[in-house]
Amino acid sequence: GAAAFQLEAGRKAETSTHSASAGPPLVARVFTTSEGDDAGETYAREVVEALTAIRRQLVDLEDLDDRVAVVGPDEAFIEKLREPLGRALGGFELVDAATT
Repeated sequence: GAAAFQLEAGRKAETSTHSASAGPPLVARVFTTSEGDDAGETYAREVVEALTAIRRQLVDLEDLDDRVAVVGPDEAFIEKLREPLGRALGGFELVDAATT
C-alpha cells in the first residue's frame, strides 16, 4: 500500500490505517504487455482506465488538477508515454514533479 512510499530518515514513517485516511487507498494496476506492443500506447490506455475509475469513485470532485500523479521509471519512458497519453486525455497537461 501507500506505506511503501512513506520513508523518513531511512525508517518507515508512522502510518495509519485506511479508515483514518483522508482519501481512498493507493491502488496498484497490474497488466501485461505482449512483445511488439507499443509500450507508450499500452501504458496510456491503462492510465486512462485508471483515471476513469478515479472519476467514478470521486464523482463529487470536478477537477483532478494537481491531484493525480503518473509515475514512470525514467525520462525516456515518460517521453514515450507523453504523446499517446496527451492524445487520450486531451486537456490534461503532463508535468514533472518539480513543476509547480
